[in-house]
Amino acid sequence: MGSPLHVVSARLGHSMPPITLDIYAHALPKADRLTADALGSAIDALISQAEIGSNIRNS
Repeated sequence: MGSPLHVVSARLGHSMPPITLDIYAHALPKADRLTADALGSAIDALISQAEIGSNIRNS
């Protein structure tokens, strides 16, 4: 829901954020989808930049 992991972890009484992740990571499928989409967009942008650069060099 946008709260920093370390804050949620402290609220739950966990000594370290990795403990919170180990317990609740399965409950974050939306976050996984958003991350996958963001990485896909970043990769697409890099590929487009590389293609544009290649086209300019070959002109």
